[in-house]
Amino acid sequence: MKMNGGAGISRVAAEVVLLVIAVAVSLLLFSPVGHVITGAVHRVVVRSHVKYQLEIVSVNPRDTVPDYPWVPASCRGAEALSVAIKNVGDEPIEEYRWEQDWALVLRNSTGTYTLSPCYLDCKGLPWDCSADPRLEPGEIWVVYVPSGVQDPSERFIVEIFGPEGSRAIRAYP
Repeated sequence: MKMNGGAGISRVAAEVVLLVIAVAVSLLLFSPVGHVITGAVHRVVVRSHVKYQLEIVSVNPRDTVPDYPWVPASCRGAEALSVAIKNVGDEPIEEYRWEQDWALVLRNSTGTYTLSPCYLDCKGLPWDCSADPRLEPGEIWVVYVPSGVQDPSERFIVEIFGPEGSRAIRAYP
């Protein structure tokens, strides 16, 4: 008489392994850890398809637009949300100086808003911004958005979209 005990144990072991894998996959799909992992994968995929890279280096919820004569009169000296951006990619971004080439998405406790800047100001490093019509790698610019003024004690998220598919996101504080 032949005993078939070995096959039964391997079947149980296989079912246990499949059960453990199914539980692990469901936890990854439906838990906060899963959202973090899928979000990280999404960011990697998005960045790998975008030629230009921006980084938001600072956010000031209540800044003042510079009072330069070339700043539009409706914007000059106004209170504004300011977002400092830096080109952290390897290539310069062409045609970046026009306010209409930028959009800012603001998410706060009251909703999500798409806003337009009134002025872009160069911080000059590492090059003289007025000499070159491109946003060079390493260069920092400040985007001013008067309609985006926020309470400094509140948390909000800023996402900025620029020319050539460039974008960056940052939470405040």
